[in-house]
Amino acid sequence: MNRRQLYLILVVSAISGLALLLITQSTAVWRPQVSLLGDTPQSRLRFGTSLDISLPYIVVGAPLDGDPGTAYVFIQQAGVWRRQARLIPSEKGLLAEGFGGSVSIDRDVIAVSAASALRTSTSSGREGVVYIFQRRGQQWIQQARLFPPLPSSQSYLKGSVALKGDTLAVGEQDAVHIFNRDRQTDQWIYAETLTASQPRTTSFNTVRVKFGPQLALSETTLAVGGDSVDGGNRLTIFTRNSTTKRWIRQAELFPKGADEQGFGHSLALENNTLVVGSSTRGLAPWFHGSASVFERHNDQWQRVAVLKPRGRHIDIGIFNWMYRYGFGAQVAIHNGYIAVIAQDSPDLVSLFGSNSHTEAFLFQQEATTKRWRQQTKLLSAQSQQQSFESIKITSDEVMVGDIGAQISESNDPTGAVHIFRFPAK
Repeated sequence: MNRRQLYLILVVSAISGLALLLITQSTAVWRPQVSLLGDTPQSRLRFGTSLDISLPYIVVGAPLDGDPGTAYVFIQQAGVWRRQARLIPSEKGLLAEGFGGSVSIDRDVIAVSAASALRTSTSSGREGVVYIFQRRGQQWIQQARLFPPLPSSQSYLKGSVALKGDTLAVGEQDAVHIFNRDRQTDQWIYAETLTASQPRTTSFNTVRVKFGPQLALSETTLAVGGDSVDGGNRLTIFTRNSTTKRWIRQAELFPKGADEQGFGHSLALENNTLVVGSSTRGLAPWFHGSASVFERHNDQWQRVAVLKPRGRHIDIGIFNWMYRYGFGAQVAIHNGYIAVIAQDSPDLVSLFGSNSHTEAFLFQQEATTKRWRQQTKLLSAQSQQQSFESIKITSDEVMVGDIGAQISESNDPTGAVHIFRFPAK
């Protein structure tokens, strides 16, 4: 590289950084009206690691709160969120380790994963378990402790959990295990295991696909994803056969373009709309990630939009606009809105740095054109310390789990769930 080329790079970098900084300053920003907390305002509890909503309830995972972890239930009464219950498994220590890492709620049932748990005290490996809690009156009672369907070292329950009606899907590295509830006995029974199709083959080699860590579930549709750093990214769609009640592979979606590295890193599904986060996993600093929107028409999935952030945070510096941003780390969809978190993975290194300043963006679908437009950026009151980890949307609010929130007098993060309310119409 000669001096002229280096000079051009420096000029372009400076101009681009300045332009992006000006855009950032003009972007609308929402701050939370209220923040929900756990019972124990101690440091580094990872309160907000996982989050799910089934109105009038919220369930929040805090995998480092107590032994072996905690999940909190909040209820909305007269427009105010109040803590209703603190879910703690009957087992302690290694038998429930990781409790709260992933949560899912549907009406009166909650599923909580303990991905590092031993099946029994004599188990040789940490297969992971899933706990089922059911509401009885104002109490949430532990109803079941679900194990992997196969013996130790052959199957695991280590991915996310997704609950809908009488169906529970639990992901792992290479499979998704389905459990169904028997209405007569009220017991959860293992039904089947879904696996990926043949490995994706490129012109150079056959690559291994991550299948199962990320899930999105509705009554009749299951989306299964999991990003891969070796080019094996794909998203698999299953539909439930109305007669046999078994899940049939319907479609496979693949990334399009370099900015969709990590395709399937996060998923959100509502009716016939699917949002797929592509939180960039490669080392290329100029790929900032994206969120792709797919719609289903006549059993065919079509990409209708690719969302990118406007007004992202940039530290002042010549090359800072080039750092790996991690947009698409988590996604949510509800009623014409999509929310996307930008958070880089701390275990990946980039020549130009990474995004230590996490933030979230809210997009709205226009009623006439059906196009998705960014409406605002979401920041906590302490935006320099925030570490957004989970996100959900209701008709009135956006809820963001922030494990980096410093709510107590301690300088260490305690975690919180921030509530951003939509402006009155």
